[in-house]
Formats: sequence, structure tokens, C-alpha cells
Amino acid sequence: MKTKLNRIISALLIAIIASANSSQTGLAVESSQTGKDGTQVGYNPDTGNVAFIGGGSPIPVPGVTGISAMSPQDKAFAVANTYAPQFGLKNPSQDLSLVSEQADASGGNVIRYQQTYQGVPVLAGELIVNMSQNGELLSISGEVSQNPTLDINPAITADEAGQTALTAIAKWYQADTAALAVSQPELRIFDESLLKSSTRLPELVWFMRVSATNNQPIRETVMVNAQTGGVSLHYSEIDAIGTSAKGAGRVQPQEPGAPSAAGVLGSPLVSTYTMNGGTSPLPGTFVCNQTTPGCTGGSNPDADQAQQYALDTYNFYQTHHGRDSIDNAGMTIISSVQYDVNYSNAFWNGSQMVYGSGFTADDVVGHELTHGVTDYTSGLFYLYQSGAINESFSDVWGEFIDQTNGRGNDAPSVKWLLGEDLPGGAIRSMSNPPDYGDPDRVGSPNFYTGSGDNGGVHFNSGVNNKAAYLMTDGGTFNGQTVTGIGLTKTAAIYYEVQTNLLGAGANYTDLYFALNQACLNLTGGADGITSNDCIQVKNAALAVEMNVKPSQPFTPNPDFCPTASNQPVNIFFDNMESGSAKWAFGATTGFTSDWGLVSPGISSPTRSLFGPDETFANDSYAAMSTDTAIPTGTPSYLYFNHVFDFEFGGPRNQGFDGGVLEYSTNQGASWLDAQPLFSAGQNYNTTLYSPSPYGNPLGGRAAFSGTSNGMVASRYDLTSLAGQSVRFRWRIGSDYNVAWTGWFVDDVRIYRCVPPPWKDIIVYRGGAWLLYDFITGNNTSGVWTGAPGSCIPAPMDYDGDGTVKFTQL
Repeated sequence: MKTKLNRIISALLIAIIASANSSQTGLAVESSQTGKDGTQVGYNPDTGNVAFIGGGSPIPVPGVTGISAMSPQDKAFAVANTYAPQFGLKNPSQDLSLVSEQADASGGNVIRYQQTYQGVPVLAGELIVNMSQNGELLSISGEVSQNPTLDINPAITADEAGQTALTAIAKWYQADTAALAVSQPELRIFDESLLKSSTRLPELVWFMRVSATNNQPIRETVMVNAQTGGVSLHYSEIDAIGTSAKGAGRVQPQEPGAPSAAGVLGSPLVSTYTMNGGTSPLPGTFVCNQTTPGCTGGSNPDADQAQQYALDTYNFYQTHHGRDSIDNAGMTIISSVQYDVNYSNAFWNGSQMVYGSGFTADDVVGHELTHGVTDYTSGLFYLYQSGAINESFSDVWGEFIDQTNGRGNDAPSVKWLLGEDLPGGAIRSMSNPPDYGDPDRVGSPNFYTGSGDNGGVHFNSGVNNKAAYLMTDGGTFNGQTVTGIGLTKTAAIYYEVQTNLLGAGANYTDLYFALNQACLNLTGGADGITSNDCIQVKNAALAVEMNVKPSQPFTPNPDFCPTASNQPVNIFFDNMESGSAKWAFGATTGFTSDWGLVSPGISSPTRSLFGPDETFANDSYAAMSTDTAIPTGTPSYLYFNHVFDFEFGGPRNQGFDGGVLEYSTNQGASWLDAQPLFSAGQNYNTTLYSPSPYGNPLGGRAAFSGTSNGMVASRYDLTSLAGQSVRFRWRIGSDYNVAWTGWFVDDVRIYRCVPPPWKDIIVYRGGAWLLYDFITGNNTSGVWTGAPGSCIPAPMDYDGDGTVKFTQL
């Protein structure tokens, strides 16, 4: 046990920052500053780090001589060396490697760099240098891991990591491992703060993809911690049009489409197949290709629509953006229709589009094909805010194609609806996302911060969907008035963003800067974009609060007392700093306990309780070793800080391993679940998978599972236990395969909430006596007329709440 604990703690997955920092939500940052030369410097609102340097004029590169005579790559590297330290990269010449160089539409160059750490690529650590055709710096953007410090020598082999990933996916999807294939694992640095608001420390991981060899919709990225062997992160890359429930640097490109002879620009290669209600093997039975106008002529409407709308999508990209198919190199566009029976969805699987019967609407086809374009351009990760932008880009182009191809239902009432021609009707609104429960701004209460839907990729797409609608058609929203610039200009700006300005881990703040820079880059070009158009673009981005932190906290930390004026008075408290004398570690019959104290603490400096999430079936706990008497007369509560990271996955977002809190009023002879006592903070978030063929003793119970996204706190109301003596235990149930991290618990307290000994104080200020309520900050003048410094003659209830305050000054 000690060896395993040391390995886990030495590679500690979760570091905790002060709760004051984690509570800073809903804050508008003027996430930028503009210098005298017009250069704009933008900051990530979560980290405060520089994420963007750009502006409407070329940016000087101080300290570099002869830059005009350099090659584009040398210029870009000179830029990176000059400006990368502002992004937090101390040694750019050592820690940046060239990923790609390409010419943009204006004749300039876009050069992408990958951050590395001791030669290991950092996932989503990128810098993008945007140069004009004259070799001038237009912008540099991206984000980097801030000075990671970790051991890059893996304790887990690539084969072991691959087997873990294979076993996990087979388990989560209830698939046969023989029908799965895992890519060659590659070492990466995973810094979660580059993908979302997070307090986890960077980790060395084995990065790989597990896919179904029988063409089932399984395509999952899995990262296995290279030191502990646990799963650090996983997410599905099946990019579907909808979702059922909330619940390597840049990976580029993804698997290519089927090989074919590329045609010339404007001569699309489009092939359509049918699955005839089956699921394997893709692509199915050939129906038609570009040589057959009308495809089946009406005998198979799904195939006819898939073929025609794929042609429409190709033509839109070719006409508006000069793009030659998904990969911009004439890749054959492959569609399979009538997938499965009653499959009410559509998806891009990395190489082709797949549609259930009736799901071949024009905006859906444009949506799925755009996922392929994203794979070959920005490479946006399909999770958290980068995934929401990924989804929204597909919505934007899907809707633009819908509005311009002259097919389907184009009535004004459905103009900005996604999927209005689907059998069940529309699934999202771009003009008013809340109609379907989606956020129309980052500060919306609908903005999703849970772990379901790959971290809200479909739900949170509403933010950019609303922005695209405002840019195109205009409107007044959230205090901003936007004059629409039309579809053609809006599409040009988004294409510039998609291809030249965004990195794989981009968030909405990155998109805010990229949209503004894209408009500036294109001003005066072939699309007729003007400086006034750029004002409208910025207004739209401001209207949806792209430069605002989410208003919903990822890490709930409630007050100690429900009534703010009350104060906690401890009955029991242990921050683990003095050892384990107050704790008993054990397991239910037939299992073993691996609980213990570990360092560092998650909220106290030195120690926390910790129980690991094991690879074998287990049921263990840390319990208070003695009872605590719960007093009568005043409310009492249990409060503790914790971090959990338990096995959680699969298409149904299932918790496989997890933890529960239990209590006993008979000295541990029997235990009850504490969930009915829950009062505030982090509650159980799932029900553990049951029936479990994997042997989790807690299968079927509500529990903490998945990840807490950092330190959280939970409060339980003990009023119903008044007059009794009670003890609590923290219990973990795990099944027999796939390890994650486990459960850290710290600063456990049982306490009463009592009114403060005094609340009001008389002060003499500005020539008058004031009654000052220091809880609310309210002042009431003229409550007493005595001379300064004199005594109040008798106890008096000055604010009329029935309690006596200070009687003299």
C-alpha cells in the first residue's frame, strides 16, 4: 500500500488553490489592454496569462535585426522567441517545435508551434504566429503550460497503458476487446488548465485512441497517467449532431477518408452508401456517387438527400472559401445512411458521415461535414469549451448551407433552427438558444459546467451560435446593439478563425480575440469587410460575454452556516495535521483497506485522508474512531473539504467506482447513508453502475463519482440527530478493473451554528452617532444623542431584533 500511495502522491493529480480563487465566477475581464502603438494584449480570464497579442496594425518585433530578409519560418521563430515569454514560456527556443506552415487567403503565412517539455509535447500547448504577405506580424495567440515540473520517465509502459485503455473502453461500452483497436500510445504532458478552469497539476500521460474495428460508433481518446496507471482523461470523438442527456498538442489530422484520386477544385468526389438498418461494416452498400445526378431518383430519399446536401456543402466551401473538400485536397466525401434501427442521430467518425434514417437534413449534413473540416484545420478538442466551439462551428456552417442552398424548409420562422427538417423537429436555436435550454451567453445560468456531454459541447455551443446569428442578422441583446454584416462576411470571418487563428484547446476568450483579429485581417479584402463591420463583430462577441468567466462554479464551496450572520463553533475538528489518532481505517468483510494519511493536504498544508480507487473489487473506509455528541437547541452540521476522481465513463456517463458518506448512532454497529442529511455544496452526482459484472460492492447506490474538478466542500445538516452521539465514515467501492485516483478528504468538522455575541456597534462619525451593522454594512443615524466618549446609560436593543448589543463605547 505504501508504495502505491507514494507513487500516486508523487504524481499528485490534483493541486488545490485558495477557495477565493475558485469562487471568482461570472467576472467580466476587460481581458485586454491596448498599447500606444495599437497593439492589443489579451488575457485568459481563468489564469490571467497572456493568450493573445494582435491588433489592426503590424506589431513590432523589438530586438530582432534583419527580419525583413528572413524566411517566413525564421521570421515566425524570431517572433516566437520575442513574445513567447509573455505567454509564460521561458525558453521558447528549446520548448517550441514547428507543427505546420501554410499560406492564408491574403498571401500571408500562418505558422503553428507546439509546446514541448523536455521533448514531450504538451496537449493544447500551442502558439500560432500570423504573418502578413509583407512578412509583418499581425498576431500571435495560444496558450502554454506555465513552467511544468514533472518526471518524464514513465513508470507505466506503453503496452500497460494500452491494455488499460482497451479494458476501460470495452467495459464502458460493453464491447468485446477483440472488436477494439488501440493506437500506439504516445507520451504527452496533460495540463488540464489548458482545456478548462482547473487546479490539477500537469501530468505525464500515455495518449491514445481506442476505436471499434467493426465500425461501431466508438472512437475514444484515452489518457493514462504514466506514473500511476490511472485514467487521467477520456472523451468520445464521435461528433454527433445531438446529445441525449447532460450528464498531442493539436491532434492533426485525424484518420483520413477513404483513398481516392482527388479531383480538381470544384469537381467534388461524393459517395453515398446505405447500411440498410445495420451497423457494420461501414460504409455499407454502395448507392451512388457524383457521376449519378439525383442519386436514386427518389427510391431512397435518405441517400438522395445525403448525396445532394454533401454536394451543397462542398460547393459552399468551394465558392465562399476556395476549399477543396474536407481536407482541402479533394478528399472523397463519404456518407452512410439508414444506420442501425431507430437511430435518431448523425455523426462524423473521423473519416466519414453516418446518418440514422431521416437524419439527412441539409443543416445536419453541413454540420457533420464541418466536423471533418475542423479536424483538418483548428483540430479543436471535442470537450469543454473547445468542444462547444467545435460544435458551434458545425452549427454555423450547417445553417449557412441551409440558408443558401434553396432546399428544405427555409421559412422565416425556422431560419435559425438546427434540424427543423428532422423527424422530431428542431434540436437547437441559434437566434434564441434558451428556447432549447442552451445558454446564449457565457454568464447564462444555462451555461453547463458538469461532466456530461463531454463537458457541455452541445449545450454550450449556444454561446457562439448566438454570436453568429447577431453578426449575420443583427439585433439588440444583453446591452449591445449589433448591425448585421450578412452571411458572406460572417462566413469569411469564421473561416479565417477556423483555419488560421485557433488552437486545439481554444476557449471562448480565445474565440473572442480570434474573431476580432480575423475581421481586422480581412478588412479591405475581397469580401468587402470594413472597419465598421469589425465594430459589429466585437459587439456581438461582447453581447454573448465571450470575455466573461462562467457564472456557474465548477467547484461548489458552501458557507459553513446557512444564515450568514451565524458563526460556526466546532464540536469536532481534525485537519489531519496531528496524525491519524482520530481515525480508524478498515474494510467490509472480505476486502482490504488502503486508506491512510498522505501528504500534502488538499486544504490543510501537510496531510489529508486518502483512499485509492483500486483496480480490484474493494470496499474500504476511513471512519471517525469515536462518537461526537450532537447538541440540542441550535443547528449542527458536518462540513468537509474533498477531492475525488473515480472511474466514470461510457456513452451513458456511468459511474463505475465511487465514494459514499455514512453515519452510525450505535458506535459503528450499523451504518446509514448520509445523503438524506445533505444541506449544501457537492452532493452525490451519480448512481454507481448496477447490475455490475465487475463486482463493485456499492453498485446501485448513489455516490460521488467521476471528477470533482478540484477541491469541493459538502455540508450536512445534523439537526435530526440532535441529542444523539454520531460518527461518520467515508467509504469507497471499486470494481475489479481500471484504476483512477481516489478520494482525498480534509478539514472535517462538526459544529453548531450560533448567532454572533454581538452584531451592532455604535460609532461617532461625521458629527452624528451611527448604528453600524458590520454584517450587512447598513448604517442608521440618530440612534443616540449622548456626547462623544460617554457611556450608554443602559442596555438597549437598538435595531429591534430582540438581542442586546454593546452597552458602551
